[in-house]
Amino acid sequence: MVNFLKGISAANSYLLQESDIDWCLQKVVEILGYSTQVDRCYIFTNHTKDNGKLMLEYTQEWCNINIEPQLGNPIFNDLYYDQFPGLYDELIENKPYFGLVRENHNKLFRETMEMQSIYAYLFTPIFCDSVFWGWIGYDDCTKERKWKQEDTEVLFTVARNIGLRLHREQSEKKFKISEEHLNFAINISKQGMWEWDLIKNKISFSPNYMAMLGYKPNEFEHNYENWKIHVNPEDLIFAEKNLNDYLWKKTESYSVEIRMRHKNGHNIWIKGGGVAEWDEQGKPKYIFGTQMDITELKAQQALIEQQRNEYDELINNLAETVFKLNKNLEFSFLNNYWYIISGYNKHESHNHSLLNYILEEDKAKTIKHLESLNKSENESKIFEVKIRNKEGNIRWVQIIARKYYIDSENEKSAIAGSIIDITERKETELKALELSELKSDFVTMASHQFRTPLTVIYSNIELLENYSNKIDQAVSVKLKTLGKRIKNEINRMTELMNNIILFGKHNSKVPSLSSKPLLLSKLCKKVVNNYFSAQQDKRVIEFEIINETSRLVNVDELLFTHILINIISNAFKYSEGERNPLLTINHKPDYLQIEVCDYGIGIPKNEIDKLFNSFYRASNTNTIKGSGLGLVVARQFMELHNGRIDLKSKLGDGCTVTLTFPYAKAKNSIS
Repeated sequence: MVNFLKGISAANSYLLQESDIDWCLQKVVEILGYSTQVDRCYIFTNHTKDNGKLMLEYTQEWCNINIEPQLGNPIFNDLYYDQFPGLYDELIENKPYFGLVRENHNKLFRETMEMQSIYAYLFTPIFCDSVFWGWIGYDDCTKERKWKQEDTEVLFTVARNIGLRLHREQSEKKFKISEEHLNFAINISKQGMWEWDLIKNKISFSPNYMAMLGYKPNEFEHNYENWKIHVNPEDLIFAEKNLNDYLWKKTESYSVEIRMRHKNGHNIWIKGGGVAEWDEQGKPKYIFGTQMDITELKAQQALIEQQRNEYDELINNLAETVFKLNKNLEFSFLNNYWYIISGYNKHESHNHSLLNYILEEDKAKTIKHLESLNKSENESKIFEVKIRNKEGNIRWVQIIARKYYIDSENEKSAIAGSIIDITERKETELKALELSELKSDFVTMASHQFRTPLTVIYSNIELLENYSNKIDQAVSVKLKTLGKRIKNEINRMTELMNNIILFGKHNSKVPSLSSKPLLLSKLCKKVVNNYFSAQQDKRVIEFEIINETSRLVNVDELLFTHILINIISNAFKYSEGERNPLLTINHKPDYLQIEVCDYGIGIPKNEIDKLFNSFYRASNTNTIKGSGLGLVVARQFMELHNGRIDLKSKLGDGCTVTLTFPYAKAKNSIS
């Protein structure tokens, strides 16, 4: 954003100040290309052939590093707008035209852009005196860019300023021609003429001169006092001094720009000059001069200056510090926000090193980041440090820095960027971390406190079951039934606590992982054999391996076992009375997938996404016991292992849970 705004301001400065229009447009293209971070920026100008058709001419271009220039490419010779249906209709409306190349419906346009490896484009039309003069193009050749509406509007403003600058150029050329051919042009132009016989003190004004001020020849008095009345009072002293200095040879020439009052009451801007004659004693005796109306030119200059001031005002009102550093890391530019967050004034900040305000413990890190910018092109650095303000208080800030070239030909560069106060965010993060750690500690402590009495209860139930074998059979059966029910509830409670502990560790940002490369097909078989070989309903988990390889996956074995048991248990639990669930391991070229598929009750379509919310259970599972945490913990487990979990289901037609793992980077294998 900083480079973007500075680039716009710099482009407007060139348009306002530089005299050579071709050189000026080339510099504007270079500045806009660099500041927008596109890969190519260029200008197409329009001209009409003898056949009356409008053609495009490729006139200016800037390309990023490693981007092939297109200026001079034969493909851009003799291009007609007819070859790109719709392009002229868009641009003639004086609106930006932008988008992704692959989404453009014009086949020829799309093929032409793809031939140049262009992914995204933005065209802003240029109008001069309401005439479609041409347009600026911005190409992205290395990535797709979704242009923001506000950015296109700002760049469209630059195109409009180019139109004003072209109009000014035309006006200045006309004015220059008028000056160079004064003796010839005076008889046929609309310039006003005046002459003053200083010996006789007689002044006369030409009809064009009087018409310029809105008067007819018989309405305007030919005398010096009448001229003074029509000069704006704020300009009169300056105008008379310039004239007298020239007449008495204090200056070599006479030229002036002043405001004069029109007959209708408004001011017009006048640019004039004159040539005098002197007698042998050096006393002025005669002066002849001309003037022309430059009101329109002045309005254009004022408009461009106003826009530049608006951009400067925008930078100074940003809620972040915008800065520029010289080669010694000293501030050469700062906007107003720096004085707010630091407490230092302009005198205490400009030409002072950034390091003076950074805490000692963060200085080495800052130097390392800033020095690394000199070793790479088009790279920015984002880092967080602490500064001490004038009152001695410590503030956390985020620094975003980037190198840019002031003079690319001479390789003169500087570092620019922004400084954002993140103190409140840091304090909030610290409080959140403390709260999360307290919550995690409480959950772990409470879960462990539950384990002891549950273990005691479980052991005593088993003792009661053993004892029941020695008493009446009817009582024994009843005791065993009650014992089984109690043990099932204890197991469910234990599973819930295990899930809560895992869930709490993940949320507290302190998960304990012991990952190592494992052959998951082997581990899956082990889990199935150990935990699902003898189901009460005699069903088994069917097992299938596709494209079996020996490539390994980095996982925490205990966590993986826990998650897989949870998912397979659900497959059995929610498909009672249906056929066997299926576990499939598919070795894809770039990743491994584990699918657990059941043929049970399924999940309502509108509830599938909600199942990954803590403690949420589908509406059709009210009669089936569960905690609502199994899938939540599974998703957290997959995130920790840079994997993904997906769930597909149709109500009444079963459910498929898919775990996707990346292979271990070392590509370990087991022979």
